[in-house]
Formats: sequence, structure tokens, C-alpha cells
Amino acid sequence: MNLLYVVLIGQILLFLIGAIYAMRQTKRTKDNMPLPLAIRLILSFSLTGSAIWIWLQDPSVEYSTWVALGMTLSTVGDLFMAGLIPIGHRLIGGMVTFALAHCFYVKAFLQTGISWNGFWIGLLVYGLFLIVGWFFFIRNDK
Repeated sequence: MNLLYVVLIGQILLFLIGAIYAMRQTKRTKDNMPLPLAIRLILSFSLTGSAIWIWLQDPSVEYSTWVALGMTLSTVGDLFMAGLIPIGHRLIGGMVTFALAHCFYVKAFLQTGISWNGFWIGLLVYGLFLIVGWFFFIRNDK
């Protein structure tokens, strides 16, 4: 079995265990409890580790290089948001690192040689969903 499938199955099981634990804690304390920090960190680090492992298999592939860099920055963003990297405003630290990570993801996406026709069709459909969603869920006539 491919190692990435083992990681994926492990992440799903870990998430389910954490979710069940959080739901039980919520029921017991009557306070909305998130996933335990340790589980959130293991999930984040395992995703980043997988991206780096894929990149190390063939460092000449630019796509995997950009994704590994993006995943690394996303993990740093998770650390900011969890308050494990001390910064004045952890939300700002997380947002900045996530924004930079998404720049790397866009660069990776552009490395795939996308069909621009498909891109514009996808953008149009996405825009329509945003407009319809805004009218039904956000707009308030009152």
C-alpha cells in the first residue's frame, strides 16, 4: 500500500477520534470545544510532511516544490493561529502566512499548464455561485 494512503487513512481516523472527543467534551461541559490542539498539530504536520516527502522523491518537479513550500507556510500559519509562535496578533500572523502560502499554490497550479478555457469557465461558474449565494444567504432587505 502506498505510504500516502496510510497517511490519509491515519489522518481520517485521527480526525474522527478528535471530533468524537471534542463532541463528548462539549456535551459534558456545555461549552463548544474544538479539536484538541495535539490532534490539530499532528494533522497539520502530517500534511506538510507528506508534501515535503513527495517533493523529495523528485525535486526537479516544480509543482511539488511550490506545494511543499505552500504547505510549510500553512503549517507556520497554523502555529501562529494556535498561539504557539508568539506574535502580537496571531490572527494577522496566520493570515499573512496563509496568504503567502496561497501565492505558492497559485504558482504550482500555473505550473500544470492549465487550459485557459477551463479556467474562465470555472471562474464564471464560481462567480455565479457567489452572486446567488450572496442573494440567498447574505443580503438583507430589512
